[in-house]
This record gives sequence, C-alpha cells and structure tokens, in this order.
Amino acid sequence: MKRFNTVITAVFIIMAALLGWCLPLAEFNAYDQINDGRQMDLEIEQINLSYRDDLTMNQKINLANFEDELISAIELDKGIFVQKEGLAKILGDFLADFTGYRFDITRDWFATPMLVNLSNNRGNIVVWAVQIWLNDGWEFQCYVDDKTGAILRCSFYGDSGDWENLVLGFDNAYDQNDYLSSKFRTAIYNHYASRLGAKIVTYHLIADESEYDSNEYLLVFKDDRNYSFELTVNFSIPYGNIETY
Repeated sequence: MKRFNTVITAVFIIMAALLGWCLPLAEFNAYDQINDGRQMDLEIEQINLSYRDDLTMNQKINLANFEDELISAIELDKGIFVQKEGLAKILGDFLADFTGYRFDITRDWFATPMLVNLSNNRGNIVVWAVQIWLNDGWEFQCYVDDKTGAILRCSFYGDSGDWENLVLGFDNAYDQNDYLSSKFRTAIYNHYASRLGAKIVTYHLIADESEYDSNEYLLVFKDDRNYSFELTVNFSIPYGNIETY
C-alpha cells in the first residue's frame, strides 16, 4: 500500500507545475490567480462550492483507499467544516484513547485540506491529509473527512522494538497482538461513535497470522443514519505498523 505522503508529494508537484498560470475553476465559479513564486491559495469565501457532499462513509473510505481522485485534489488554505485547531483536538483525543499517551501533535505535524472534485458529476468533498510525528521514530498518517471529522484511513509506522513508546502497557501485555487490536478497536469505535453516532455491528478476525504477530480484522459499523460501513485493520508487530483500509 502506498504511503500517504506519496499523495501529498504528488499534490505539491501538481501545484508547482501550475505556477504562473491562471487555473479556471468553472465548477466552483471561482478563479485563483497564481502569482510568481507563490503557492496556490484558495480562499474558501471565494469558492461557490454548491457543496454536494452526500457520500456515505463507505464511499469516503473507498475514496481514501483508491487515491486517483486525491492525486488531482486542490490544496485549500483552510477547511470548510473543520479547522486545524478542531482537527488537532479530534486526532489528539483519538491518539490518547488508543495509545494511553497525550501527545502534543501540533509540535510536529503536517495537515492540509484538499478539495476533491469527484468524477461522474458526483459533487465535491474536502479531505484532510495529515502526517504527525509521535516521539522519536513513530509516524501517524491519516485522511480525515472535513464534514464529519471522521478518520477515513490511517496508519502507524515505527520501530518494531519500540511499541511501548507508542502504546502504554504493550510490553507488559500477556498477548501483545490481542492487546494492540483491543486498544485500537476501542479507540476507533469511540471515535466513530463521537463523530458519526456510530455503533459497532460486528468485529472478527479475517486473517490469522498470530505465529508471525500479525493479524487482520474486519470492523463493521452503522452510523446514525443507519448506513453500514466497514474498516479493515492490519496489525504487524514485527514490521512496526498498523494500517486501516
């Protein structure tokens, strides 16, 4: 699976290629004038979004996993429904719930709202691309839905011998794989309950590689509109990562 920063880098490359041009945004009834040496900056107030974000959570999760539409997304100067301060609290609470540690995530983070024009006239949404560096050697990456503040996809990367610095109590756990998955399952459930009014429907193992300290689980939820959505979570202790998709 591609690292999230591949998408972010690609966005910056596209931005750089457009310097010196005037990019027409007919679908949003706005023009952004790009000056020499200045990064493209779209003011929310200048955009007539005709905002048509009626996607389900499942559709948004799929969008975050299939990155083609995100590659051509346009970087905004701020979100529409969620701003950086609010995003920091949402993700800080999620990380504290999962890890048992309270991180100052704004000390070393990168958070960019991106305007995604969906294909086949399906409207537009804003998705935050986020990278956060936690302690020494751990990195948290995620996509967050601007409208709800819900995590669409996330991953942790770090030193496989340093799990204790990410998850409190990991070293003392009798079954570290089960401990890790239980902590994450609880945190993601609490997060979705808070952001979406969601309830968990089912949770089960779909790939058991416990002999390698790696497992894959499927979590199915229903949101407050009674729509189902699902998240697959892969835990790999030897490789120092957790990924959702």
